[in-house]
Amino acid sequence: MFSKGPDEQRVTVTTSFKLGKGPECDLQLKHPHAPRKAALVVRGVDGCSLYNVAPSPNTVLVNGKPVADEVLLRDGDQISVYGTTLRFEV
Repeated sequence: MFSKGPDEQRVTVTTSFKLGKGPECDLQLKHPHAPRKAALVVRGVDGCSLYNVAPSPNTVLVNGKPVADEVLLRDGDQISVYGTTLRFEV
């Protein structure tokens, strides 16, 4: 599950969740320089993994560190993409 911002919008990840500026994304980013596809979160046997699908490894941050390929998300992780920050909750 993700929560976003002061209004605490919550989204549950059933199988996958896409972040980016494109219309196919589950969360559409408003930043003008955000890529059409920035990140993909996939629920697997071991939990949820975040994949950076953006053209730059510095586009997607988890807890302030760039994600080059993939990272297994843990409860409370902060995901940042071009000024949009989400908190991952189990």
